[in-house]
Amino acid sequence: GENMNISTTKNGLGTRQMVLIAMFVVLIAVGGFIKIPVPPVPISLQSLFVLLAGALLGSTYGSAAVAVYIVLGLIGLPIFTSGGGIAYVLKPSFGYILGFIPAAYITGLLTHKALKMQTKPENGAKQTFLRIFAANLAGTAVIYVFGLIYLYFVMKLHIGKDLEILNLAYTGMIIFLPGDLAKCFLSTITAEKLAPIINR
Repeated sequence: GENMNISTTKNGLGTRQMVLIAMFVVLIAVGGFIKIPVPPVPISLQSLFVLLAGALLGSTYGSAAVAVYIVLGLIGLPIFTSGGGIAYVLKPSFGYILGFIPAAYITGLLTHKALKMQTKPENGAKQTFLRIFAANLAGTAVIYVFGLIYLYFVMKLHIGKDLEILNLAYTGMIIFLPGDLAKCFLSTITAEKLAPIINR
């Protein structure tokens, strides 16, 4: 199938899948606290691990890992960048976290397709790299869509501040673009090398 081709238990999830999902829940949580100080904004590694969860675990298990991370944060574990708890849904940045689920799903789906196409003789390594990079860009775009819409409505309805579109685009996307492109590149290199091994 589109996910890890691993023998599963009667309950559906094999030990290996559960271990990999748990590992990515931890990586996504830790990624939020790892900051690389580059201008204009420090890069957090969180979305890198979200993209990799999809690319390496497949769409279903990758997005499941992200969903587990979000549920754990909402029930109160301090694994979001500024803590945890249900009140986090009122934070302007929560939309980006919500966007992690479909981002992992789409990245996983498109990466899997790219790797499947690699087996055809006319598809060289360059095409595979570009297709996986496009999968990561698509996942990142999904995070922005969710993040920007949520940011706009929380600022308007909860905080009472109307953000102009240009200001919204700058503060919610443009300043993060260089770092996010670097993360897409890193995720592509990693997925290209590791996905075939994990999916064995």
